[in-house]
Amino acid sequence: MPPNTAPGVYTAAFRERKCPMKKLIPWLLVLSRIVLAPVAIWLAVQGLPAWLWMCQFAAAALSDWFDGKLARRWGTATPGLRQADSIADTVYTLAIVVSLWFSHRDIVLAHCWGIALVIALEAARYPLDWWRFGRGASYHAQSAKLFGVSLLVAVSAIVMFDDAGPWLWLALAIGVVSELEGMLISLVLPAWTHDVRSLRRALELRRLDGAASGPAARLRACRSRAAAGSPGPARQRRSR
Repeated sequence: MPPNTAPGVYTAAFRERKCPMKKLIPWLLVLSRIVLAPVAIWLAVQGLPAWLWMCQFAAAALSDWFDGKLARRWGTATPGLRQADSIADTVYTLAIVVSLWFSHRDIVLAHCWGIALVIALEAARYPLDWWRFGRGASYHAQSAKLFGVSLLVAVSAIVMFDDAGPWLWLALAIGVVSELEGMLISLVLPAWTHDVRSLRRALELRRLDGAASGPAARLRACRSRAAAGSPGPARQRRSR
């Protein structure tokens, strides 16, 4: 062990050097969805068997499930990774729409208003997030996860059985709710934060931020300085 190094710090650094794949694997899973996006479109354009398209769709769904799960377990869920995860989700979802346009155009046209509304809300979120925080949001809220699951069911029904049933309309309705909740979270949060589970959690974070910076917090700081015998700002000015 190097001198003047705490055992815990050395062990953590050693493990990080020994396991660089713990940082790399979540990134590879995120990038795999961006790579699969053009693959999905190409398979649909070529009119290849549905099971081939479903194979890449299943791979994308598994990568979406495991990237965040493994990153949180390994402590490598950085803001950059979570933002890249959100971008990959958006890119691959748009690729699904394009794929269905080539393979099941009649179903897309029958649901065009719902699809257009979800895409429009998603597009409106980007300028809102940049106006609020100077970068894109990455909340991964429960409603967004529910939207992903419902979209998985709807797309599977379309590709395998050539029938959307009620599933696509249900997925689009959940998607609208998810997009609106994401907008409200951006308006409520006092600062950029990733992995916000719900609007309720965003409101809790806002209250905590207000409690930490409000008049009561400043009063507690003054009392702490007085108890410690350190002069406050007014006394420091008088001493000058």
